[in-house]
Amino acid sequence: MLKYYAKSCLILLLSAGLVFPVYANSISIQEYINTYSSIAVKEMQRGGVPASITLSQGILESSFGNSALAVDAKNHFGIKCHSGWEGDSYWKYDDEATPSCFRVYCSPTESFIDHTNFLTGRERYADLFLLDKADYMAWARGLQEAGYATADDYAEKLVRLIRTYQLYVYDTVIDEIALAEKPKATKPMLVEVPTERVIKGRASSPLFPDHHREGIFINNNLTMVITDVDETLESISKLRGISLKNLRLYNDLNIGEELMVYQFIYLEPKRNEFRGPLAYHVVQADETMYIISQIYGIQLDILMRRNQLRKGEEPATGQRVYLRGGMETKPTLR
Repeated sequence: MLKYYAKSCLILLLSAGLVFPVYANSISIQEYINTYSSIAVKEMQRGGVPASITLSQGILESSFGNSALAVDAKNHFGIKCHSGWEGDSYWKYDDEATPSCFRVYCSPTESFIDHTNFLTGRERYADLFLLDKADYMAWARGLQEAGYATADDYAEKLVRLIRTYQLYVYDTVIDEIALAEKPKATKPMLVEVPTERVIKGRASSPLFPDHHREGIFINNNLTMVITDVDETLESISKLRGISLKNLRLYNDLNIGEELMVYQFIYLEPKRNEFRGPLAYHVVQADETMYIISQIYGIQLDILMRRNQLRKGEEPATGQRVYLRGGMETKPTLR
């Protein structure tokens, strides 16, 4: 039985200004990861549960968002009502003789948040938070030993998902909010490095960081790193386990071209538009279309076509470069 949650949730979502996708058909595991990796990272930073563990549990418990419990009750982690639950209820048979009571949420995001609260608020899971967040195997075993699920191979299933889909990469992510919190400073200076390593102009956009930062960041819902003065594409390839060919492809780099100082290097293919709040970017001095494509995580050729630009053409300072949609005429050229 599903209790009166539809109306109350609709009111809550509208008041919060949130809109969540509704899938007419089943989604894939990779689509699930793409959709929920950001909230998993945010919850890791808030509560300390590794993002890889959260994502693998969500995939397993909700059939990657396609189970009846996930679709009808927005419950992605199979969390039952338990004593003290005051929200709406969803009754279904699981592995017991009588129907069980499961929690109902207004959105999958709310389910992810409650998953963190559920683990951090119960003494039987306390020992998990003494573990290294990068030790996903220990976390998986700890969850099974603490009785999160009854299956004997629960930990094994989580580890298999984490390895197959490389979910461990999200355990070292620094969220994009951290980038916005950097102090305002003068434009980054070009560091003295071998000439062949500095390409496509200086990393002079004020939207690039003004110093190197360790870790993996999220920008436009994509994982990326910030280059250091002594890094090469080859060193990033080896460190991150991504082929040199793919790194070049992801970042619109040709053979023989290397890196700017403090530029963004994406660890997966860039998107065809910017998914953030901005519709366009105002070109600053010394910014090229390549720099803009890296700032916003948009494929360079698509960004050029979107703005009616041909190879080699650069918009003048102060012109708008549209990040989604498109222009009927090209901007004034430099």
